[in-house]
Amino acid sequence: MSEEHLEGLRRLQQEFKEQMAEFDKNLADARIISRDVIYKIILLCSTIIGFSLTLISIPQLGLNTHIDTLRTSWYLFLATIISGFLSLFLEGRLHYALKWRSIQVQDFDKDYTYPVKDKLKVWFVCFYSLVFPRNLFFCRIYETPKKKKYNELLNAKVVLTLAELEKLTFLVENLFIILFIAGLLMFVGSYR
Repeated sequence: MSEEHLEGLRRLQQEFKEQMAEFDKNLADARIISRDVIYKIILLCSTIIGFSLTLISIPQLGLNTHIDTLRTSWYLFLATIISGFLSLFLEGRLHYALKWRSIQVQDFDKDYTYPVKDKLKVWFVCFYSLVFPRNLFFCRIYETPKKKKYNELLNAKVVLTLAELEKLTFLVENLFIILFIAGLLMFVGSYR
């Protein structure tokens, strides 16, 4: 290749790196906003439960509330709080485990068919990685090239599976929003 072509390639790579850095920054900013909203809604749910419990415990107010509907709203708010914490937990753990796994040796082979036993191993390592993200399953020094290749294939499958599991965070966040809105509607409906 000529020097002109190499310089053009370097410039193109630099532009791509800058675009990806900007994308990563924007994505991180969006996630910060999302986490902040989750924290505030969790605090709001806790406050609503505590405040409404205090209100109905004061007999002098004589509030006309439908207790069963109010109780259901409390359960929905509690489910909102749990799903919010679950979303935050999953996001951090999945992101950390994926980063750790992606720097380990891996081999992507689209032609390799994973038997059920290997798929179970991969899922076990993925779930184990949620509890202990920094582990060395499939990432050790192996005696034979065949065993090394096999474990690199499994680690690559773990990386792909963890990347797919990152979508779970958004699913839990959507559930979080639905539970919050349903809880709010039930809470308002419990007071006549």
